[in-house]
Amino acid sequence: MISGDGDELKNILSLKSSVLCCLLHLYDKTGTTLDLADEDGRFSFYVDSVKFEEKNSVFPLGNENSNHVSPMSNVDAMLLGKDEERHEVRLYLESKFTEYIDRYATYRSSPDKNASYMPFYEKWLSSIPGLTIVNKEGVNHFISQSPRYLEGIKHICSHVLGMMSARASFDGDMYFGEVVCPLKGKRLDAFRQDYRLLAMRINERVGHLGIHMFPDLLFYGRDIKASDPKARLFYGESELPDVGAFFYIYGRILRVKEPFVPEEGNRFANGRIGHEELYRLLQLKGYMAALDHDDYSYWPRGRVIYDLEAGQTLVYMDSCIISEPTARKAVEKAFRLGEDAVFLKDEHYRCHGCDEEIASQDEGEN
Repeated sequence: MISGDGDELKNILSLKSSVLCCLLHLYDKTGTTLDLADEDGRFSFYVDSVKFEEKNSVFPLGNENSNHVSPMSNVDAMLLGKDEERHEVRLYLESKFTEYIDRYATYRSSPDKNASYMPFYEKWLSSIPGLTIVNKEGVNHFISQSPRYLEGIKHICSHVLGMMSARASFDGDMYFGEVVCPLKGKRLDAFRQDYRLLAMRINERVGHLGIHMFPDLLFYGRDIKASDPKARLFYGESELPDVGAFFYIYGRILRVKEPFVPEEGNRFANGRIGHEELYRLLQLKGYMAALDHDDYSYWPRGRVIYDLEAGQTLVYMDSCIISEPTARKAVEKAFRLGEDAVFLKDEHYRCHGCDEEIASQDEGEN
């Protein structure tokens, strides 16, 4: 778990860092288009550049709420780009990995010593049922009837105020969203409900200023997807296929299930059992077709490989079955392959039937 205290750069080397999650999902988004859901339906955003740990003054200097020294809003990522009408747009994204389920960050009570926020808290947070703000000896206390991610709610208010301050240097539309890893459970549901209510109130209050909150949480893997296949695998956004050698005998796929084990420095994961070893295992199990023919190369065969760099499954198989729909469907089912699997011929895989056909063709030519 991580604290979500707004200083995530110190945690970037942690596997459970929100800023690392944000970095791995957004570092290469320049020149791409994001399709997100906003108040009016879908929002297409062409990304010109991405900045991380963007800082905005919460209250501009000279503002009566600033107290001369303004706190800073540290947003995990700011994307600059254009909407479908080619208007300049900024997209602010705050990343959440596990904070909203951390028992230390999910409070019934949370103090806030900065009174400058109070007018905005009163306007915006009154939309959230079961949440009250009580001032005790000059300190605001957020009191909740049930555990909720109070720090996250306060951070949203701070980020929106920072965007209002940034309005002085940017006159295009600005959007804010929270991107979370979808760890299902009651705490995600509670935070999501609070976010929706807060987004509705803030959009009512500041939407006329060109500042908008996405009406619902954004999710890694659905709304913001990692481009790197290793990152997708790490965050559970891609389902791993099975890999390894197989035989196709009498309409059945025969294989031994192997764990998916990527090896350091190896681009491909392809299983460790070869066809000869697999065939001996079939013989030991008493499979009749394997007992009838001692040479494993008698039967059509192939291998499923996963390309870690391309994030793609490759199926190399005997040329006599690659064009057979029944065989391909059998491979897809046995190895849990997706629609993007690529089937390729491999001259190394030649069964008894292929050899006979080749010999027959050679005789015909002579």
